Amino acid sequence: MFAVALAAAAAMYAADAKAGKAQYDTSCKSCHGPDGTPVAAVAKMRKVEMKISSRRKSSP
Repeated sequence: MFAVALAAAAAMYAADAKAGKAQYDTSCKSCHGPDGTPVAAVAKMRKVEMKISSRRKSSP
């Protein structure tokens, strides 16, 4: 019984993660890049100052 519940929870999580990725790809990826790194050209075009969190390494 527990194994069935665990399998169902894993399937729901996988579907939720897939939906979240699709939402990110549609709404966020163009400015935040595929891995969350800011896209400098977009920031410049929108006149946004890029500030990179100290937790994230900036890419060259």
